[in-house]
Amino acid sequence: MSARVFHPDHPIVYLCAEFGFDAQLPIYAGGLGILAGDTVKEAADQNLPFLAIGLLYRGQNMRTSLTEEGLQVESDWHFDPVAAGLEHVYTQTGQPLFISVIVGEELVWLRCWKKSFGPHTSLYLLDSDTDQ
Repeated sequence: MSARVFHPDHPIVYLCAEFGFDAQLPIYAGGLGILAGDTVKEAADQNLPFLAIGLLYRGQNMRTSLTEEGLQVESDWHFDPVAAGLEHVYTQTGQPLFISVIVGEELVWLRCWKKSFGPHTSLYLLDSDTDQ
C-alpha cells in the first residue's frame, strides 16, 4: 500500500463550527474551537493543502472588558472582518461569493470570507450578516 500524497487540487477539508486563533478574530471558541484553530495552524506549518470551513460569529455589537477594579463593562463595538484580517472571496467572474441555504422554510444567504495561513492552507468563514 502506497502512502497518501496530498495535493492542492485535492486538499484536506476540515469542517468545524468554531475556530480559535487570536483576539483579532473575535469569534466564539471553546475547547473544540481552540483545537480546530491549532489544527489549521499545524496544517500551515506542515505546508499541507488544507481548507477549513466554519461560521463567522459577529456577536451582539458589544465587547466586554474588565476594569482595574474587576468590574465587567460593555461597550458598543462594530466588527469589521477586513480589519480583523479576513479577505473577501470572489467568484471567477469577479462577483462576491454568496452561498444560499434553506433553513426550515427560509432561504438564507451566506457571504464567504477567507483567512490565509500559508500558500496552501486557508480558513473560509460563512457569514449571514448580508444585505441579500
